[in-house]
Amino acid sequence: YDKKNNFGPIFDVVVLKGLSYVDFQGNTVNLGDFTMDIALIDAEQPREIVTTPVTGRDGHVHEYMSDGDWDIKISGVLINPLSNVPPETLVRALHQVCKAKKDIEVTSTILAFLEIYSIIIVKPRFKQRMGSRNAIDYELYCLSDTPFELK
Repeated sequence: YDKKNNFGPIFDVVVLKGLSYVDFQGNTVNLGDFTMDIALIDAEQPREIVTTPVTGRDGHVHEYMSDGDWDIKISGVLINPLSNVPPETLVRALHQVCKAKKDIEVTSTILAFLEIYSIIIVKPRFKQRMGSRNAIDYELYCLSDTPFELK
């Protein structure tokens, strides 16, 4: 389907890939894919720059150190098609993903443009909508993650 209108892209489909991990009680938790059909993404990447003042010179000397992790906010709405019923199953499923103690593989057109394929959810937020029982807003504050192996 086409996600564009006269004003450009309006949303993205984000898939948090299924994962398996061991919780703090030693239980293995297996989760399937979670698809957010209507998600808005806000991403920014701070750069690590060291600035050093030099005596007798205006300004600073700037030394590039590295690119930082991407700060990502994924926001949207979980909706139950039944008008007076909360989207309990969706909220519980997303909550389970947010509790994962590991990085999560992510599929998204916008994030792929930025070469982001793995995230860590730092702070999930769920919010009720006034006057609407069947919709719950969510915001996932995340960091990009680049998996690596120690050798």
